[in-house]
Amino acid sequence: MSSTGLSGLPCRAADQHFRKAFARLAEMRQRVELCDITILVDGEEIPAHRAVLASCSPYFHAMFTISMAESGQERVELKGIDSESVIQLVEFAYTATIEVTEKNVQQLLPAASLLQVADVVQVCCEFLAGQLEPSNCLGIKSFSETHGCINLVEEAKRYAVHHFSDVCHTDDFYILTADELKELICRDDMCVSTEKEVYDAVLDWISHDTENRKSEAAKLMEHVRLPLLSRQCLVNEVIPNPIVKDNGSHLLVEALTYQLMPEERWKITSTRTCPRRPPGLSEVMFAVGGGSLFAIHGTCESFNPSSNTWSIVASMNTRRARLGVASVDPLVFVAGGWDGSSDLILVESYNAQQNVWSYVHPMGTRRSCLGLSSLHRLIYAVGGFDGASCLNSTECYDPLTNQWTVVPAMNVRRRYVRTSVCDNVLYACGGFDGTCHLASIEAFDPRVGKWMHKPSMLTRRSSCAVTTLNGCLYATGGHDGSAILNTVERYDTRNESWSLVAPMIIRRSTQDCVTLDGNIYVAGGNDGSSSLSSVEMYKSQLNEWMLVTAMNVRRSSIGLAMLKCFN
Repeated sequence: MSSTGLSGLPCRAADQHFRKAFARLAEMRQRVELCDITILVDGEEIPAHRAVLASCSPYFHAMFTISMAESGQERVELKGIDSESVIQLVEFAYTATIEVTEKNVQQLLPAASLLQVADVVQVCCEFLAGQLEPSNCLGIKSFSETHGCINLVEEAKRYAVHHFSDVCHTDDFYILTADELKELICRDDMCVSTEKEVYDAVLDWISHDTENRKSEAAKLMEHVRLPLLSRQCLVNEVIPNPIVKDNGSHLLVEALTYQLMPEERWKITSTRTCPRRPPGLSEVMFAVGGGSLFAIHGTCESFNPSSNTWSIVASMNTRRARLGVASVDPLVFVAGGWDGSSDLILVESYNAQQNVWSYVHPMGTRRSCLGLSSLHRLIYAVGGFDGASCLNSTECYDPLTNQWTVVPAMNVRRRYVRTSVCDNVLYACGGFDGTCHLASIEAFDPRVGKWMHKPSMLTRRSSCAVTTLNGCLYATGGHDGSAILNTVERYDTRNESWSLVAPMIIRRSTQDCVTLDGNIYVAGGNDGSSSLSSVEMYKSQLNEWMLVTAMNVRRSSIGLAMLKCFN
């Protein structure tokens, strides 16, 4: 640090001046030299210098400068405060150091808060934030609320909802007020494996003091997302429960409507139908199945765009190519396909957190070369090939009920069709009708309940890949009946028009694509001579493609899905 003296010549201040000066003041305090105030606490006498205390404590500054009785006194008594904490705070005023421990923090924080020593309050809050665990987070929240530590209150709440599965079994949970519990369960960032954990926690809290708490059930059940419970849970546990029946009949109607009438789900806009969004989730791409040479794959791998790396994950129970893949958080679903000898009716789901595949209810029709997409948390299986003919039929799977239902058929039979959802409308693009490669597309709007023709693509495409980005459909590659394509076209749903964008680097058919972190990724497929492991990424703002890390396995007739997973 330098300055300019009166002579114009630079002079340098001693870098350690303040440290040395305060060290000297601390020594003077220890020898009671020039001390002009004595703090009395619980019989303890603490000598100090008014200016030093006032410099770090607005409380003392006001006491010594405003016309109060204490301003002219040489001895001031503090009541209702821990003496050891005051000694530490006075020493902190001289040394700028303090030791916070589990033993002293509960006395030190209130004292620092009362005396308005903000730096020590901050240190105490940081210490307590580092001590948060399921057994104490609610207690720390209450303690920090008492002393006005707003940031620590929010940190403790955040910790409680992120560890709710453990917190809801602690003693502190059962002594929450109804409003405090509501404040937790209404949060969208709550981390639970299923909504049933929230439902069970609320009932447990009520049953802890049923007589006094049952009147709070209606207020609390408003924030339990009953429509997302399994049908079995609704029928066997929720509906028969008198507390729910007497305090949330309209919520039961909503939940049953959501589950029993899936075609009406688009009408229900309640937050209770939206899955919670815990923190730490990032978008991951899963490459599933496919084939190469004479092999059909059951293997799967995942791609992390932040690290640009692929990792092998659990294999499916049934190997398959020409499959359909879609996701409904927190699961990836695969349906149909071809196992090398027959077209499949089997459906599996993948739990990324457990890295496990499980069979779910099979489709009503065998399908390979199908389109599979999710809309309103329902899975639509569209078209395909049943081993004998091209299909125009469509069926819908509800993960909540584990049931498939028939929905209106497309206007055109389509094999090697791909589907995507844009603005809550399901689009089926191109394909092969048994005679011709198709440029036509059609759209299914659940609000209308039928398929409608839309403007055809600029190019015939079967075995193309389709995804949605920024309110537009993108159709990539495929086969036009004479050649494998690298061209890409974009459909603007607002003006219902197609236009060409930059072509892919590599010609591809039977590939798949997904949108991930605002970019389009195309993976695998066949270039006319071999199956591909290469992956390309399209940046729409630059209108250009670039190669990224290739998959570990060559995969034609592949399926891709995006899923939000924990880091």
